[in-house]
Amino acid sequence: MTKCIDNENSGCLIVFYNTGFGAPLSFYYPYEILEGTSCEISADRGRISKADAVVFHLPDMGDISHINKRPGQMWILWCQECDQNYPEMLDKNAMSQFDIRMTYHLDSDVNHSYLDPKFRQTFRGPVSTKSSDMLVSMFISSSMNKSGRLGYIRELIKHIKVDSYGKMLRNKKLSSDTGRKSKIETIAKYKFFLAFENACGTDYVTEKFYDAFEAGTVPVYMGADNIEDLSPGEHCYINVNDFANPAALASYLKKLNEDELAYNAYFEWKKHPFKEPFNTLINDSDISLFHRLYKVIKERKNILIF
Repeated sequence: MTKCIDNENSGCLIVFYNTGFGAPLSFYYPYEILEGTSCEISADRGRISKADAVVFHLPDMGDISHINKRPGQMWILWCQECDQNYPEMLDKNAMSQFDIRMTYHLDSDVNHSYLDPKFRQTFRGPVSTKSSDMLVSMFISSSMNKSGRLGYIRELIKHIKVDSYGKMLRNKKLSSDTGRKSKIETIAKYKFFLAFENACGTDYVTEKFYDAFEAGTVPVYMGADNIEDLSPGEHCYINVNDFANPAALASYLKKLNEDELAYNAYFEWKKHPFKEPFNTLINDSDISLFHRLYKVIKERKNILIF
């Protein structure tokens, strides 16, 4: 018999074996039933045997070899962290036990990017006037360093002043810390923001990059080799890979600091529509992550017989 969950009366149960780094399920979605459906979401491991689908958050899921996967049940791999930091994501044998991928990769079954629908408005905001002595800022608090970003920054600060507010290489303190609001307000005071990822993986573009656009400054980027695909417009960021070394990058930033016309050219993209595939990805983010997951589960269940 074919089990079909297109019929909302049939219901659907998605159990989360674990959630992102211990955050409650309500952090990601506030209700036990997905709005507009009869799909229930739960973090009760005792219900795994009855679940239509089980979600595993890879970075902290641990050993799952003891869990029985019943016939017809779907397992979902959930990870928003770079596969360079979690090499099991590159292990075909380890990944073969999962039916659906919910990751940052553009080719995932369910894309979990760092984009937010509010960016449509915040990215279009005015650019505040910036002082020529407020040049470069950074917020890095994680010691994860597969990208080599910390060594690059240590060399960079030999050639240009960088105000660091995070735990790594800190030399400045926030006057007041109200969380993300303080971070964005601080970044907005500077002409450039070091958006350096902890690892360089294709498609892995995090809030570090997008924070700069929300703050109305120019991101200096280290990370994904396809960053152009995930940027909102043309000529909107500076890529460290375009420079021979940190000294050359520092020289370019100083040059832009003295050339208002050249600096302002980095904001011309705001006058144009978002480019693809950024535009499609931000449109997708209008639908909650779990609703998009539910849609894929429904599509897969309709062709499974068990």
